[in-house]
Amino acid sequence: MRGAPVLSDVSQELYKFLDNNVAVCHTPFDRVAIQQAFEKYRIRNPICVWLDSARVARRAWKEFAWGDYGLYNVCRTLGYEFKHP
Repeated sequence: MRGAPVLSDVSQELYKFLDNNVAVCHTPFDRVAIQQAFEKYRIRNPICVWLDSARVARRAWKEFAWGDYGLYNVCRTLGYEFKHP
């Protein structure tokens, strides 16, 4: 998008949130996308521990073990309001 910041412009802000922290994603998509973007532009990947909440849900609740572990369903089951932009 024209006028949008590029990764090198926002990488320092991302490091503030991710470096030396635990980052949570629901399925590996976000983790992989972030890692691939940093690698593509030859920028240091953030140093963090990734926690996959879909994997946690599949292991913690039998109703999600084999399917229906999308973020909407997990939130509904746990009583959280799911607000996706």
